[in-house]
Amino acid sequence: MKVPNALAVDVRITQGNTSLLLCKTKKKKGDLKRTRIDFKTKYAVERGLLLQATKDSFDSLYNLRNNIHILKAADSQYIPKLREAKEAFILMRAFVDEIKAYYKANSNN
Repeated sequence: MKVPNALAVDVRITQGNTSLLLCKTKKKKGDLKRTRIDFKTKYAVERGLLLQATKDSFDSLYNLRNNIHILKAADSQYIPKLREAKEAFILMRAFVDEIKAYYKANSNN
């Protein structure tokens, strides 16, 4: 018995009384793991997921994080500051809240 393809012309998919549409083309997604963080956050600002101020603060924090790698910190005798940790926590809360707000405002539910 041959099962019809989900994209066949006569196939209809519904949830309750609502018809659902399927994608008809496949698009290759970019490898985000190899994309610089400032490009990712720029994309998020352009799409309305983040505010520019959050992007700027996040990029700065990310650069700080990269600059205080354990070996580099030992070489430069960097000593973490409580203020930096508190600011990072507050920033990450704003970051997550903005992403949640975007998805809440743009969900189809």
